[in-house]
Amino acid sequence: MPELINRIKDIADGASQTDPKFTSVRLYTRLSVSSLREQLLKQGYPPDTLPSDPTLWNKLVALGYKRKKVAKT
Repeated sequence: MPELINRIKDIADGASQTDPKFTSVRLYTRLSVSSLREQLLKQGYPPDTLPSDPTLWNKLVALGYKRKKVAKT
């Protein structure tokens, strides 16, 4: 599972940004759980070895990510 956590972090880092006002240290991601699952499958993880969607989301939150739409300027 540690390898999976590292892959999740790598994927989320590519779809994340910090708070633009620097009022928090949280990382915001536009990555959905379904797109995370899709990318993990593309990297060769068998579908039956991946955790459920709520568990994937909990792993993202545990890594410090929060889901937020990216505001268009």
